[in-house]
Parts: sequence; structure tokens; C-alpha cells
Amino acid sequence: MKKKSAKQIPIPDINATAQTDFAARQQSSNNALTANRANQTNQFGSIDWSHDPTTGEWTQNESYNPQQQALLDQQVATQGTLGQQAGTAASGLDAGYANAPDMPTVGGYNQQATDTIRALQAPNLERRANADRARRTAMGIGEASGTAWNTGEQNLNDAASRADLMAIQGGLAQGNTEFGQGITARNTYTGEQNKMLQNAGGMMTGAAPEDLKFGSYAQQAPVTAPNTTENAMAMWKMKQDAANAKAAASKGGMMSGLGSVAGGIGAGFYSGWNPAAMQAGASIGGSAGGLFDR
Repeated sequence: MKKKSAKQIPIPDINATAQTDFAARQQSSNNALTANRANQTNQFGSIDWSHDPTTGEWTQNESYNPQQQALLDQQVATQGTLGQQAGTAASGLDAGYANAPDMPTVGGYNQQATDTIRALQAPNLERRANADRARRTAMGIGEASGTAWNTGEQNLNDAASRADLMAIQGGLAQGNTEFGQGITARNTYTGEQNKMLQNAGGMMTGAAPEDLKFGSYAQQAPVTAPNTTENAMAMWKMKQDAANAKAAASKGGMMSGLGSVAGGIGAGFYSGWNPAAMQAGASIGGSAGGLFDR
């Protein structure tokens, strides 16, 4: 009597189950995306979402309430008018200070002041020298008298040197005065320009609508979809193992058992002794071994 072989369970359609898995994951992602596009409303306005079913694109729309929108319209109109006024007010503005007075030179010296002081001192120095020489001559001290005359001349030279030093110091003092005046003039000019700029900027202020600020909320993550392909293959393996075991039990043949052992060892060798691969190899080996029990 011919023995029956193990029933061969049809292998699942992997392509179909993979497409089912992809569709489930895609739907889960779309559901999470939709959940995260929440419309929001507060006292200033609202934010809402729209979806184009053709392109799949989402659009976020922000809208003010009537009061805030009126403020926005007023701000736009007012800024247009004030912008023209500010432009007129700033028409004379020298933004780069190109026309500002030059910065004075530090440690400046006024030669004119020195020359003026020297000119004023010269007549007095000359009168003093003439008077002193006349006095010495009257005393019988002439140029040929030697030391007495030379001492008088040295005194006159010392007086002239002190007078010249005073003239130089006067030039320096005038230079410092002019430096301070130059700084004051430049600061005055730049201060006036800055004031013009501030006035022009002040014209641009006005009532403005509030920002549409909304609080954050927890984002929905995609729900993990079942792995249909993996589940189908596991179910097929379970059914095939059951059919193989049933055939082996009904035959009671040694070849089926040997085939299972050989299949398990072979699968373990080529899979790095993976338990799952060894189990599958034993199942297939058992089916092959059963052919010899017929």
C-alpha cells in the first residue's frame, strides 16, 4: 500500500501582503498627520488648515478677528502716510555726517596767536632795551667796558626769551581752545542729525495688531500597523509544520525522522546555527525524508 506524503500548504502571496502592509502604514501616517493639523482659535484670531485631495498638500491659514484686522488695516494706511511725512522730515538728514565740521587736530598749535603776541611784545622789549643801554651809558658803562656791559645785554636777552616763551604758550593755549570749540561744533551737528532721525522714526509708530500666538500641543505619532507579511509567513509555517508532523506520525518511518534531523543540521550549518532556520530546515527535511517511507 502506498504511503501518503505530507500535505503541501500553499505559500502566501507575499506581494499582496506587502501591499497591504504598505497601505496600512500609509493610512496610519495620514491619520497622524491629520490629527496634528489642529485648527486653533484665540481672542485675536484663528489658524486653520486645508487639504488638497489632488496634490495631498496642506495649507495653513491665519486670520485676525474683525477688531485685529481693523487695527492691521489702520496700521498699513497710517504707516503709508507717516512714511511720507517721515521722508519729508528726514530730507535734510546727513546720515553719514558728510557735512559735519571736521574733527580738530589733537594738540593743535595756533601760529597766528603766537605771532600776534610777539608783535605786541616787540615795542615794549625795544623800549626796555633802549632805556637800559642809555642808563648804562650814563653810568659810564659802555660796550668797551667788558663784563658790566655784557651782563646788561644778557639780562635783556633773558627778558626777550621769556617773552617769546609766553608767546609760544599763548599759541598752544589758543590751539587747545580751538580744539574744544571744534569738538563742541561737531557734537552739536551730530546731535541735531540724530534728533532729526529720532523724530522721523517716531512718526512711524502707531497701534498694531497682536501676534497670533498659540500654545503647543502634543503631536500624534503614527500608530504601528500590523506586519501582515510576517504574520502570514508565520501562519504558513505553523500549518506546514503541523502537516509535516501529521504525515510523519502516520507513517512512523525512520526516513522522515532522519530527514528532519539532517534538514535541521544542514540549515543550522548554513545559517550560523540560527534556531528558527534549523526549525524550518527540520520541517522541510522531514517532508523530504517522508518520500522514502512510501
